[in-house]
Amino acid sequence: MKCIRAVALLVFVAIVTTSGCHLHDPDSSRESAKTRAKFPAKRRVDQFLAPSCKLIANRVKRGRGGHKNEQIRKATQYFTPMFPPGRDGGLRKADQRACINIEGACIVGRWLYNYGGSNMPKGERYARSDALFKLGKGSGKSQYNTTNALDPCRTLAADKRHYPIGTVVYIPSMKQKRCPQTGKVVDGCFIVGDVGSKITGANRFDIFTGECSNYSKVSNTCRDSHSSEFIAPQGTTYYVINRDSNIAKALRQETDRFILGNWRKPNRWLGMSLNSDNMQ
Repeated sequence: MKCIRAVALLVFVAIVTTSGCHLHDPDSSRESAKTRAKFPAKRRVDQFLAPSCKLIANRVKRGRGGHKNEQIRKATQYFTPMFPPGRDGGLRKADQRACINIEGACIVGRWLYNYGGSNMPKGERYARSDALFKLGKGSGKSQYNTTNALDPCRTLAADKRHYPIGTVVYIPSMKQKRCPQTGKVVDGCFIVGDVGSKITGANRFDIFTGECSNYSKVSNTCRDSHSSEFIAPQGTTYYVINRDSNIAKALRQETDRFILGNWRKPNRWLGMSLNSDNMQ
């Protein structure tokens, strides 16, 4: 009888365990809830491989153009976190510090909150359907930064004393890596269009990766797909292209035309949502 009871008990335990009823482990149900939780859906953003970047890559490969190769001292990534709206549909007080003081911008529903402006310290608020800078603003408009729109996996923040706004930075090892915003491969060419208080000195960069749906306030990092792989480690080789060179101008013009021609279309932003976990 003891053996029969023991077997029956084991069968019961096996049935309970395989059915997912972890009655003995309350933490596991909470973890499952976290896993099932859906992050805010990213907006589908068009991305292109710039013809001028291909020319830059060929010049570098052939040793032409006089582009000096340098090594990265430190390269980080920054992004625009997405937070759920408060009862009034706007930025919650609990998210204000992470949005404005730490990341400099955030997305809350149909609004973009950006550091600065007349409404400091809460930042300036923009309707994303109206603003060209859907993901955040750069360092300011100029002939070298005509749209002032942060472009995922294209915009670079740097110390403008060493890399003036409009400078092009080509990082060969970044080519074919997938952009966290789109899930598509990039061409390795970046444009300096932003600055940062901690981005100082030569060989120091901050790469903009777009929206972040899975943001950690503890570590101020993004856990979206492809984020961890979209990095340029210390010692990575890169090439600087003077902002006044024809090839740098061509890349900026291609990028501006693409943003103006694609980002203004409402259906690109309002009718096509994409969860970061489903990007290919």
